[in-house]
Amino acid sequence: MPSAFDPETFAASTTNAANETSFAPVPAGEYTAVIDDVVIRSTDYGPVADVVWSIDDGALKSTLGRDKITVKQGVFLDVTDGPNGPTLDMSKGKNIALGRIREALDLNEEGQSFSLNMLKGAGPASIRVVHKPAKDSDEIYANVKSVGRAG
Repeated sequence: MPSAFDPETFAASTTNAANETSFAPVPAGEYTAVIDDVVIRSTDYGPVADVVWSIDDGALKSTLGRDKITVKQGVFLDVTDGPNGPTLDMSKGKNIALGRIREALDLNEEGQSFSLNMLKGAGPASIRVVHKPAKDSDEIYANVKSVGRAG
């Protein structure tokens, strides 16, 4: 059984190994994934749902040298004022990206109760990963561009 974590001991521990300074992105392409987490954040442009997709692919894990492979999909949310604060705007032409995610996961039926928390653990779905260069460095980011039903 592991011992209790002691922050003082941990902070004083030493290593002779160098840290990595770059991160290999998930290769661009199509993958089957499930939603690991959904984090809502506020921006100057309104709320965003950061949907974190988990790809369970042994060969990819081996190639990238990671036990867990995740990619993010940022989804801007259209909201409207409700009696208890902002709610998802379900009017025509609103929350299309969210609707595509819900459709891929069979969570987009009229009359079916839905909350963003229901996305956590949902899947599988087919995701398309694309690369995007960072604005201020040579880093390349892997982002989810589109979502569809798993094959």
